[in-house]
Amino acid sequence: MTISALPLAVDMRIQIPRGAGLRFGGRYATVLQINPQGTTVHLGNGKLVTFAYDALQEAIRRIGSA
Repeated sequence: MTISALPLAVDMRIQIPRGAGLRFGGRYATVLQINPQGTTVHLGNGKLVTFAYDALQEAIRRIGSA
């Protein structure tokens, strides 16, 4: 039995997975907005990044299932 990754929520502080093929891997971010078009996060250095569609959620699932 595998444990599924926690769902993302607005204002949640996360660490972007390393080695999952995403940019900014390993950095901490705060989830600002979740839309069908993408997930917007704040990196803490004033930058906003939007991961297209469910790329961030899929990366978290891949790392969580490994």
